Amino acid sequence: MPRNLEYKARVGELKSLEEVFVDHGATLADILDQVDTYFCVRKGRLKLREARGKKREVNSRKQELIFFTREMEPQRQVCKAGMISLSCPTFH
Repeated sequence: MPRNLEYKARVGELKSLEEVFVDHGATLADILDQVDTYFCVRKGRLKLREARGKKREVNSRKQELIFFTREMEPQRQVCKAGMISLSCPTFH
């Protein structure tokens, strides 16, 4: 199962953080409207992610079913996850 590392931090001013990214060569790929729906499962977490890009065309809608387990630590979260892309998105 692939691993994902998330690091969450408080940011006082988002604009200054964006400038740091640009200074290091990053470019904005897209801004996503995203909705996650969580389901009760015996072990781990299961969610349906529905997303649509703002910069892309209407056809950029997608749905993914994501199962993951996560070790909870104060700011660092290491996840093991599996994803399945769904072919019939219904995001409105």
